[in-house]
Amino acid sequence: SKTYGAIRLSNLNVMASGISSISRTGAYAFALSGDNRVTVFDQHNRAIRSIQLPRGLNISQIVYNGSSLYIGLIGGGCKIFSISDSKLTDMPGIDAHSSILTLYQGSQNILWLGTDGRGLGQTYSYDPVFRSVLFSFPVRCFSEYKKGEMLVGTKGAGLQILNTATCSLSPLASES
Repeated sequence: SKTYGAIRLSNLNVMASGISSISRTGAYAFALSGDNRVTVFDQHNRAIRSIQLPRGLNISQIVYNGSSLYIGLIGGGCKIFSISDSKLTDMPGIDAHSSILTLYQGSQNILWLGTDGRGLGQTYSYDPVFRSVLFSFPVRCFSEYKKGEMLVGTKGAGLQILNTATCSLSPLASES
């Protein structure tokens, strides 16, 4: 985990020793500290809320989706933190022993989850179904690519192209 010194956010100077990650989703930015405190910043980079998550969680990444924080866990599972009532629940359909190493908020409010050796999955805010694309390599990152496609970074299989309509994968190098 990286440690940042002073981070300048608008007129707020945050002394951020122990910050393990900083991410932006939509109009909000999130700074996660080593003690699992999440500081939420608005679109003007002003701290608007501090959320203390349980210290026993080994957090890989946090993504804001609607009114909740989705929290990927190294060692297994994904948690949902409801911002309105501060409740922390397990994400339905996610194996508690499956490490979620990366999360990505895609278009149409689809949340993509990259696992350590159990493929990748997607959730829809309008449909509780969880779909998996299984392959034997750990997923490390996502990025939009072309219309209807995403790049999926893996450990051991390189960059893969995911067709989001068919959920099929192909190596990036084989594209002509």
